[in-house]
Amino acid sequence: MTERNPNIQISAKAPSNHGAILRKDFRAVADAVREVTALDRSKG
Repeated sequence: MTERNPNIQISAKAPSNHGAILRKDFRAVADAVREVTALDRSKG
């Protein structure tokens, strides 16, 4: 994914508390990931 999209970066430590965000609103995060994946697949 990172090779196809140069805007995606991977880092070892995030400056904010992403764990709390994922626990609190994991459904919204999952929906966003699915949407991005679908867009990427449609480009093909």
